This record gives sequence, structure tokens and C-alpha cells, in this order.
Amino acid sequence: MIEFDIDNIREEIKDLSYKDKLELLEDKGHDIEILIEELQGYVSEISSLEDEIRTERNDSICKNILQSLKGAGYNMELDSNGNLSFPLGLANFTIIMQFLDTKVQFYFNASQSQLKICELVSSILPEFKADGNYYSLQVPEEEICKCVVGMVDKLMKHKERF
Repeated sequence: MIEFDIDNIREEIKDLSYKDKLELLEDKGHDIEILIEELQGYVSEISSLEDEIRTERNDSICKNILQSLKGAGYNMELDSNGNLSFPLGLANFTIIMQFLDTKVQFYFNASQSQLKICELVSSILPEFKADGNYYSLQVPEEEICKCVVGMVDKLMKHKERF
């Protein structure tokens, strides 16, 4: 990698003519711009690798959740958005299957009794932080499957109340 030391550059141009000073500085500036472009390419490649790894990790977690749910007697599949959606009484629940920050997130839609269902969900899952009909809970990565299965269990045990 090319190193640029401004003190060395100042020393290098000290005894040059005005024209030579500007040419040398323009050359140094051009070299730096080329290096920046190369480094930006590396940053882009690293970002792509990070995205691949995050996607693989998330896919693995989703697969484990589906297996855990099946093991608990729930035969659920991901919807077209890659989330876990299921109806429950008047509400449709969607577990957002993105675990980049090890947060379990879900929301529900209800055509009727929205407030009543919010209160019911909050009483069934008090550990989740509620924001209207959107809920979230930060959990350690190794507990995500257990958390999702536990959440579905709790909701299903109260399905007659929805």
C-alpha cells in the first residue's frame, strides 16, 4: 500500500519551481484518488460478504425455528415475504423472520377489536415491548428458537380468546 506523509511531501516540493510543485501535488492527489477507488472496491466486496454471511445465518435460524415449531406440533411454513404468518381468531399474526440484531419481532393485523387484541397480546406476552400492534423482544441468539416456539405456544393456548 502506498503511504502518504504530508511532511515528506512538503520537504519534497520545497525546492521545486511553482509549476513542478503543482504537478507533483496533482500526481500525489491522483495517486490518492486511485487508491481510494481501490479501497472502495474492497469495502464493497467486504459488505457483500457480510450480507452473504448474515443471510446464511438468518436462513439457518429460520430453518431451526421451523423445525422446532414442527417438533412442538405446529406445521407452519414461511409466507411469500419469508415471514411466519398464521391466523388466530380475528387476527393474523406475522413473525418477522429477520434476526440480524437477535430481536424477535412480530405484529398482527385485526379488522375488528384492534385495541382488545393489543391488550390480550400484551397480557399473554408481557415480556415483549409493545408499540401498537407491533411487538419486539431482544433475546440471545441461542434462545431465538425457544422464544418463537414459546410465543406461538402461548398465543395458541389462548386462541379461543382471539
